[in-house]
This record gives sequence, structure tokens and C-alpha cells, in this order.
Amino acid sequence: MKKVFALVIIYSSVLSVANGQVVHFDTAMLHPRTVCYEQNVLNIIHLTDIHLNLSCPEDSVRSSNKLRSFCHSIKMEYDRSNTFIILSGDFSKTDSLKVKYRELNLASQVINDSLKQFNYMVCPGNHDYSSGVGGYEEEKRMKFNECFNYKDPQIEKVITVGRKKVVFFSVNSMFFKRYPKFLILGLGRVNSSQLQNDLKKYSDTSKYVKIICTHHPADTDKNQFKKEVEHKNWFIKHLGRFQTQLCRRRFLRVLSNQHVSLLLCGHRHVAMVFKNNIGQNKFQIIESPALCDEGTKGYYVATFHFN
Repeated sequence: MKKVFALVIIYSSVLSVANGQVVHFDTAMLHPRTVCYEQNVLNIIHLTDIHLNLSCPEDSVRSSNKLRSFCHSIKMEYDRSNTFIILSGDFSKTDSLKVKYRELNLASQVINDSLKQFNYMVCPGNHDYSSGVGGYEEEKRMKFNECFNYKDPQIEKVITVGRKKVVFFSVNSMFFKRYPKFLILGLGRVNSSQLQNDLKKYSDTSKYVKIICTHHPADTDKNQFKKEVEHKNWFIKHLGRFQTQLCRRRFLRVLSNQHVSLLLCGHRHVAMVFKNNIGQNKFQIIESPALCDEGTKGYYVATFHFN
């Protein structure tokens, strides 16, 4: 019964925008009415696709100021005791290795200096590890991991909220080299078997709540693969779409079987809230908008209430 109640609360919190449980904001301004300081409440702030662009002076100022404004707003409006921040990749934008180093250094410096009093975690995106959508480039992977002290293929953090322990997994969707990069994207590079074994350590649902963040989206809609998987060779293009869908389904089935409560992702620069339809556990998925885009809401805040 407790498990069913928890799922109902999560479903309510991520879909009911009107009651203030999930709120999106223009640029990086937080509205005080959305902030909850109750003891058994956890505010999860999800930021993605920052895309610092130091190769363009105008864009460089705008993107870095937006990141600093976000961090400042969080410090002013949220209590570190019941707030967890997730930054899910694409901190960088430039292809040049030298400029990318500067972008990653700047992002890590701003985040570490501004949010050091908060619990937070990061995961890499395709632009952090490579020049675009393909597989990672080793030098860029090492630089990202050094800047953010990231450990492949995933990291985990456990915090206590009331009588519950909330387990956060940052899953690297750019790491696992099982297929050639032109055949598969994103979540196909997650080692789902290892993730499943790690999640099993927290199988007691009366004690643990599990939340996953990754950069790449988990949508299994075939229409999306037509946009994401392109290749001049017809066979490779359709094989890539098939393999990508297969791997995403495997990933979602692992999360469902291990009773994950929420998945947070980015990459497509869109705002979407939907339910996973793979497996028996129909957990929620939040795909947050990009901080870098003008005219977008910037990020999501999900509020969890625990007994």
C-alpha cells in the first residue's frame, strides 16, 4: 500500500503544474511561492543543456550569465537541507578541443563555487565528450571527468529525507562502447546490466526511493528515431533506428523492474513530462528544456513529499 501511495504522489507532483508541485520558470528566476521548506519534502531542481559557447563573444556572455543567474537564484530561494540539484550534461558547445577545455573549466568553476553548499550531481552530454552526436573522444572524456570529478560509467549519491533514503544515479549515456557510433545513440551506450546490479542494492521500496538522471532522452516513439538516426546508407540508417529503440527499451525495462520513481533527461531542448510505458512500473519521465535557449523556461523543479 505504501508503494502505491508513493507513486500516486509522484504522478500528482509532476503533472499538476497548477498546484505548484512542478514549476518551470522564465530564464532563471524562481517564484517564492514554489519553494517548500517542510521537513519531509525534497525539491529536485533539474538543469540541462547549458551550452557555454566561448567561441562566440556575444553568446559567451549570455550563456555564462544565465548559468550564474541560475546558481544565484538557487542560493537565494532554496534551502540546502531539502534541495538536490541535477545538471544533466552538455555544459560545452564548441568543437575545438582547446575552447572546450575552457568551457568545461568555466562551467565546473561556476557550479562548484556557487553550489558547493548544496547536494548536486552532474552527468556528461554528447557535446561534453565529443564534437556532436557521435561516440566520445577520449581526450574530451578525460577532461570532463577531471573538471567535474566524474566516475564512469555512473555515480550515485544517497541522501536522507525524513524516514526515506533517496538514491540518485547519474548515468553516463556516452560511455559504453558496445556498438559503432553510427549505429546507435544515447541510451544504447548505457551498460544496463551493470545499472541493474547497482539498483538491486536498493531494492527495499519501503526504505529507498530511486531517481535516475541521464543526458539522452528515453522516448521510444519511432517517429523520434527518424529525426535522431540519419545516415546516407539506407540499411545503416534503419538498423541504427532499430538498435536505438531496442536499447532504450532495455534501459527502461531495467528501471521499471527496479522500481525507479523518476527519470530526468535532456538533449532535445524540449519540455516534456510523460509516463514510461515499458514494464509494469509506470514511473514518470521529465525531459527538461535547455537553459541555453532564448525564450524557454530554463529548467524544472519537482517536489517530492514523503511520509
